[in-house]
Amino acid sequence: MNSSIATLKIKLLVLTPAAVLFLAASAAAAPPPDWDPPYCGDGFCNSGETCSTCSDDCGTCAPSCPLNDPNADFFVRQQYRDFLGREPQPWELTQGVAPINSCYHYGDLACANTEKVKMSRSMWDHPEFRQQSQTFGLTNWNPPPQYNSWDFIYLCYTVYLRRAPNAPPDNGWSGFDFWKGVLDNCTNNAINNNGNIDQCYKDIVNAFLQSTEYRARFGCS
Repeated sequence: MNSSIATLKIKLLVLTPAAVLFLAASAAAAPPPDWDPPYCGDGFCNSGETCSTCSDDCGTCAPSCPLNDPNADFFVRQQYRDFLGREPQPWELTQGVAPINSCYHYGDLACANTEKVKMSRSMWDHPEFRQQSQTFGLTNWNPPPQYNSWDFIYLCYTVYLRRAPNAPPDNGWSGFDFWKGVLDNCTNNAINNNGNIDQCYKDIVNAFLQSTEYRARFGCS
């Protein structure tokens, strides 16, 4: 055998420890001949895949709550549907959404909730709603600036929860009596201490908007 060729073969067989480690790592990282890269539909929820990008492998996403949407479009539209039975005019939608979305823009959720309550409370004084109040069987179909407590609480159940106060799940008037008592106590205290009576009504609106039963109407927990 040619001596130079023999020397070359010997040198090829003599590997440094670093070279051995490199070859071992390369062999471990190399995929088998029939290996395919991860893909949507391979039966595994791979890294980078989510329920929104690959529901076949990662499952269906839980339904989102439109009441928590950082765009108040849905909320304002729903107030018009519940109070007036119609969609808002473009200018009405813009007017209702603007102050709420301004709070969302700065990440202030407490501010957004306060503005939602204000917007919903304003619907009570809408001329269309006041004219429709007689359809609820109220004795005063054109009430003064403040509704009396009985009418207001009754309408809260009808407007926000879409049911009569004594209908299921209450099956009685205990819930109605509780909220009427809360409103009466608040307004009496406000009168005696020169407080803000309208805040009492806003607090009731907030309580109904935050209630489990109201949120459940829209698939929210």
